[in-house]
Amino acid sequence: MLFQVNVEDFWIDEENISKALERNITNAVVTKIKATIQEQVDKELGPKIEEACLAAVIPAIDKYIHKFITKEGKPVVIKKPRYASTDEPEIIPFEDYLRDMFTANTNWNPTREIKGFAEKFGKDLKLQYNAAFANQIVSNMKEQGFLKDEVTQILLGGKSK
Repeated sequence: MLFQVNVEDFWIDEENISKALERNITNAVVTKIKATIQEQVDKELGPKIEEACLAAVIPAIDKYIHKFITKEGKPVVIKKPRYASTDEPEIIPFEDYLRDMFTANTNWNPTREIKGFAEKFGKDLKLQYNAAFANQIVSNMKEQGFLKDEVTQILLGGKSK
């Protein structure tokens, strides 16, 4: 087997091909080592740095927001704008105004969403409890000999103990 390389196809600034090849290999190895070290640093220190930043930033943001919506320990109140010229503006806490604006602009009502989630969770939990209770009753009746195997299989949906 014979391999033939045409040197005219490669462009190298230097006259010495071995130096160029050595520099290319060195650069590739250094790049790989840097990437490996960066991965390890990100993996080991990333969560710690993120946790420390959040621990420092969140209280500062809370303090800033609290300062913005309260004045001397009392809620800041604003005049809620009215669009009809005859209506007097309503004075409400700034926090309520922000909540109303968020709900109006996003059509997302946190109270409604949480209530819906809680109702759905309650229904699912009740269904699971009812199914477990019924399963236990059927199993106990079978163990005591009150039900035949065919009836037990029908009631348990094909499963029998």
